Amino acid sequence: MFIIIDAQNKSMHNQDLMEMFTKREQDALYLDDTVYDHKDSVYLLLNDNETGIHGGIRLNPMTTRNAVIDMLQEDVDTYVQPCIWECSSVFFNTSTEASNQSEPELFEHYCKYYYQALKGALSHACARFQIGLLLFMNTRNEIEDMEFFGGMEFSKTLMIDAEKDLVLAMYSTPNLQ
Repeated sequence: MFIIIDAQNKSMHNQDLMEMFTKREQDALYLDDTVYDHKDSVYLLLNDNETGIHGGIRLNPMTTRNAVIDMLQEDVDTYVQPCIWECSSVFFNTSTEASNQSEPELFEHYCKYYYQALKGALSHACARFQIGLLLFMNTRNEIEDMEFFGGMEFSKTLMIDAEKDLVLAMYSTPNLQ
């Protein structure tokens, strides 16, 4: 089950956030720098009561400091609106035995579960925070996993840094189209 952590309930989820930061480092991209974790950040975390945090995502309003603005530094004014948020920190920690990549069918099952649950949690969060467009800044592989396993449809994908395989993918939320 995904939990949503925002400014109103962050103090109740300090342990979850600390675990998330630790596990996110294992999957870390250079964009996962904690400079983008601030008071306005919203986290969606896949939390299992028995085994802890297995994945998550960080969302930031485009009106605050975020990786998209820092990376692009040009022509982003169009996207600096309260209803547009960025997502630059998607992680799915697969270090547990149950999701070991040496068992492809089991691994695929966990990937489908994670990305489909993520899509549902994003839909809920977008409705709650009135988000109309999400800008995902991540590797092409991560975006492809979201499409393949989670059924997410990106309206546009732009290569930002070919050397680092970094793309910007635009996801129009079903709530506010």
